[in-house]
Amino acid sequence: MKLEDMPLEMIGHITSWLKPTDILNSALSSIELAQFAVNLLPRIRALKVGISSQELRGKYEGNEADIIVPKGNSDYITEILNILLPHLVKAIETLHLENGLINGEVSDEQLARFLQFTKDSPLKELVLTEIDLEQIHTWTLALLAGFRQLEKVEIEECKFGGDTEAKLLRCLQSSFQTLTQIDLKGTPQITDHFSRRISRSCPNLAYFRISGCPLVTTLSALPLIESTAFRRTDKLDVHMDHTDFDADKLRTFMQSPLFGSSSSEWTLDPITVPLGYNKPAVLALHSSRKYVLIFV
Repeated sequence: MKLEDMPLEMIGHITSWLKPTDILNSALSSIELAQFAVNLLPRIRALKVGISSQELRGKYEGNEADIIVPKGNSDYITEILNILLPHLVKAIETLHLENGLINGEVSDEQLARFLQFTKDSPLKELVLTEIDLEQIHTWTLALLAGFRQLEKVEIEECKFGGDTEAKLLRCLQSSFQTLTQIDLKGTPQITDHFSRRISRSCPNLAYFRISGCPLVTTLSALPLIESTAFRRTDKLDVHMDHTDFDADKLRTFMQSPLFGSSSSEWTLDPITVPLGYNKPAVLALHSSRKYVLIFV
């Protein structure tokens, strides 16, 4: 008996003893199986998609799914994804898109496809890893603006072009009121402009990382301190490892008449934070007991 001739009850019985990962990989193996198995796949809260030179496959870990997608999507693979992904992403809160290619980049078409699949998902967390955003069209990046309730954005080792920073800020603007965590690592084109805009736009920000960004200077820390009264949170952790941050320059800036807060209300002290090792930091403490902790 062919699969399409089997009653759904029989298919359900056959798959009832299979693990979710086995069902997912069966569904990813053919259009026919995808059509039958799609409604048997458990709902997930997080989806990671890796673009790779390997074959199409996936796995479940709790309420998360991880799918490896070949770079050169055939029409056959595209049809399988068109069947499965609308079901999988309906309730996801986390989306992680990663370039797993040794030589090659995620195409604009592929990035756009996955952003379109998740445009109605209740996303709270977005992660982009090793994607060349300089090669992504403006209208594709604009799809990010459709996510209006993001709480965390993580961008790691992504390439930016000359105007990508401004485009990214515009795309994130729709989530400025809900963002609590922004994590940028190894993005060389990020400048102090990014911090200035974020500092006066995100009232719930509690964690801000701009590590490994050589164009970032002490001037990124200054507006984050100046805007302390604007934020609803009592503390802000700022990570500025491997940037041009200088604590002495920060002290000088805070004593300037141009400092956007009363310098007499602030103390600035070097400290060491135990994180399994001694991590140097600078504590900017306001008289209201609100503070900014800058890890360097």
